[in-house]
Amino acid sequence: MTASDGASTSQQSDPVEVEQDLANGPTHYSLSRALLARKDEYVRRHRIRVKVGSWNVAACPGTDKDLAGWFVDGRGLDKSITKLDLHDQGGKGAEERDVSETSGSSQTGEDDSVRLVGGAEIGLYVLGLQEIIALNSISQYADTSATSKWQAALEAAMPPYYKLITSQQLSGLLLLMYASPEVADTITNVSTVSVGTGLLGYMGNKGGVSSRIMLGETTRMVFTNCHLASGHDQTNLDRRCWDYGRIMAQTQFAPLNHGGILEDEGEKLGDEDFGFGLATSTTA
Repeated sequence: MTASDGASTSQQSDPVEVEQDLANGPTHYSLSRALLARKDEYVRRHRIRVKVGSWNVAACPGTDKDLAGWFVDGRGLDKSITKLDLHDQGGKGAEERDVSETSGSSQTGEDDSVRLVGGAEIGLYVLGLQEIIALNSISQYADTSATSKWQAALEAAMPPYYKLITSQQLSGLLLLMYASPEVADTITNVSTVSVGTGLLGYMGNKGGVSSRIMLGETTRMVFTNCHLASGHDQTNLDRRCWDYGRIMAQTQFAPLNHGGILEDEGEKLGDEDFGFGLATSTTA
């Protein structure tokens, strides 16, 4: 988060080149770039609590009724499946983490000197669902009613003041993100991209949905919800690798906007400060 603390830094900064128009001096664009290059000198670290969940619901009726007890009220993995190795099995899992909110930082922890934005409440809820509609459904590529059902279920489970940041459906994939009011006010540069890798190499029965946000004008976070090809033989392994490669190559977010100044190019997966992956594969 950008927040001036009124104190000078003891670190020596490298000089920053500023492009100039010979007639008019430094431009708005070049000054903004120079300011961003030295942001570590005038920002303070903050933390937010992020809760991320992934669940392949297999188009089962009534699963939305379980959302409150599992994702919102619960902590960590669903107790009914904790004996399963979720690295090898399908299922649902949720993780709650504190994330340090400064550019380029990957630290987590309980440093009392760093302010926790929003206090004890969750700053971001991010839910990735797979197979919210049957993969063999004729209407799977046009049915958006499931999005409304899951949004309503999540909104009923959370406190009423949480704000929807993004909601994106790709066939049976759905990515939902909600933020507490204090965190929502710091979010900019929301960009969501869908990449289908299923039938014919581009249909949405397999693929990924990725959302990028920026917190406090400094910290980029990306959440990717994937549904990949399944199977244990080499052919299916190769196809999963192809799915992954296509999602990585085809996902390009909108250029960042810094105070009205657009970056020249959009960012790809891997350019962010924090990345979260939510993935599953099935026999379909």
